Amino acid sequence: MFKRLLLASLLMGLLSACYQTDIIENIGFIHTIGYDLAEEEDLLRVTVSLPLADKRQKHTISTLAHTSKEARIYLSNQSDKNLVTGQVRSILVGKKLAEQGIWRELDTIYRDNVFRPNIRLAVVDGDVEKLMEGNFSELPELNESIEDMLKKEAKLNTIPDVDVHKFARDYLDDAIDPIAPIIRKTDKGIMATGIALFKDDQFVTNLNTLQSRIFFLMTGQFKEGDLLIKNKDELIFVDFLSSKHHVTVDLISLEDIHIGLKIIFTGYVLEYHGARDLSMEEGIKDLERVIERYIEKEIKEIIQIMKQYKVDNAGFGKYVRMNTDYQTWKRLKWPETVDHVQITPSVDVKILDAGLINR
Repeated sequence: MFKRLLLASLLMGLLSACYQTDIIENIGFIHTIGYDLAEEEDLLRVTVSLPLADKRQKHTISTLAHTSKEARIYLSNQSDKNLVTGQVRSILVGKKLAEQGIWRELDTIYRDNVFRPNIRLAVVDGDVEKLMEGNFSELPELNESIEDMLKKEAKLNTIPDVDVHKFARDYLDDAIDPIAPIIRKTDKGIMATGIALFKDDQFVTNLNTLQSRIFFLMTGQFKEGDLLIKNKDELIFVDFLSSKHHVTVDLISLEDIHIGLKIIFTGYVLEYHGARDLSMEEGIKDLERVIERYIEKEIKEIIQIMKQYKVDNAGFGKYVRMNTDYQTWKRLKWPETVDHVQITPSVDVKILDAGLINR
């Protein structure tokens, strides 16, 4: 009797394992979703990428549709698998679509509990479908490579670390405009090119990777990495150690607002090409002043870009809002009024060690 029960138990286990394997084989786990503006009027081109059993291969399918929900139906019709979105890691949006606005597509994802809360978001400078269909010898696992590259570059402060929920939070906040990383397709794979600046949900302009580091210093989000500083005949590489930033607001009237931005930056000189003698304290002090002037100049240029497009991607509006009452804040109509706000940066640089780096 015992032997019969044991045999039956083993058979049931085998059947269950075979059944679950069969179920998994019939599921298509979408890892990346791409959105392009189609040439046809009012249509999206939606592309999804599914990893295959051989991780060096992927299955990419695309369709035209009016909405994301409609696209899911058409995409499912093109696959022999049951497409599921619970494993989506990255959302890619074409630049042309981003210029028109992306909230309609993101809102669908934001409200759908099936999607993971930390899906990374990026703008593609070019055609998303071509990027996702690309076969790159150096990136055999493209889906994972996109996610890994976004993580790595965000850690080095060349692009922001933005997921759908963070974008949504900034979009729904009237004191800040959203940002997102920009990537593009290259001959060998993909590369990060900087920060996309949005006005509400519309892409308006971008900062390059050198400006990105300055932007993160402005916002107090600089985590690690180095700064490249060019000053006439000098080339300076500074390794980041720590930074602090402090914002003050003086709201005299709706037409007279002063914002002070204080940044304290501490680091090491990794490499120096120039004529200064950094073995002397005077040479170090002079170099600190050069770096301070450079960072202040770059901050002013970024502020001017935001004023030109009447956006506040740095979140200065949050400090203004904290220093005023609700009625006054609403009368400001932020960030439409940011172009006449006086924002003054002040940078204090401390070089801890120059080492043997004179060239």
